[in-house]
Amino acid sequence: MILILVLEIFVSNLSSVSAATWYIDNTRTCSDSGSGNFATPFCTIGAGNGRMAAGDTLSVLAGEYRETVWAKAGPSSAQKTIYDGNDKAILNGGKIASGWTQCLSGCASTNVYYAPFTFTETFGSMSGGVFEDARRMEWEHPVNAECKTYECKTLADLDRPGEAYYDASLQRLYIWTFESDNPSGHLIEAANRPNFWGTNNVVVKNFRMVHGFIGGVRFDTAANMDVLHNDISKVSMTYFNNPACVWANVRGDNIYVAGNRCEDSQVTSMAFASTYASPYGCSDQCFHDSILENNFNINTGVW
Repeated sequence: MILILVLEIFVSNLSSVSAATWYIDNTRTCSDSGSGNFATPFCTIGAGNGRMAAGDTLSVLAGEYRETVWAKAGPSSAQKTIYDGNDKAILNGGKIASGWTQCLSGCASTNVYYAPFTFTETFGSMSGGVFEDARRMEWEHPVNAECKTYECKTLADLDRPGEAYYDASLQRLYIWTFESDNPSGHLIEAANRPNFWGTNNVVVKNFRMVHGFIGGVRFDTAANMDVLHNDISKVSMTYFNNPACVWANVRGDNIYVAGNRCEDSQVTSMAFASTYASPYGCSDQCFHDSILENNFNINTGVW
């Protein structure tokens, strides 16, 4: 009996010791081929994610990262994989547009400019988030299978300052800046990808997330996931979806969302939202033993 107890304690301690911490910081000397320790951190989250094992901690110390974090599932609800932004790291789902050309024909005004642009996300051409110097532009939704009749627009509808339009066939982003000037003098970004894609037995906390497409934190089906104390802003959506700052494609169990801030986003609230509920037999009850508490919504549901 004593031997069994000693073995159980040994195995438990071995499990906790084996969990490692990996560091990311692109604001100082770093290397994606380095050791990933505090002294020589990785430059990208993807590099650290590739090296870490299930149940490890990925500590992002500072910097801005234009990449989606694809979470690794933890071994169990008692040993979760942890992603910590340390209240400094920024996950930016936006893609920068550049190489602007003045539109001299076919546009409502010569104040309209266009740039080559390809969305990374599969259905990104329906993205609703285009920003000029962090200020949201009005999105003239292109005609496609997903838009509703009253929402379908054409390039001719881009007819005043502060508007944007995307031509998927030409892969061009058209905008008329708020100042009616050349966009080259501004930072133009389009929401292009989710900030964080969750899965089972994961903790994501203390990040600043901006320009997330569909959701800041997004997952298909997950269990035992904690979303804690993240500042999520400027989340964009498509017309055929109902995303949230924390958004599920299918369902979730034992999901804990607490202390997050959702601001200036095209979503109605900080809430669980499931688009494909019915095919999975959960109707409007797609979340079991899941909790939302002490989250803050500011200027959400804006377009």
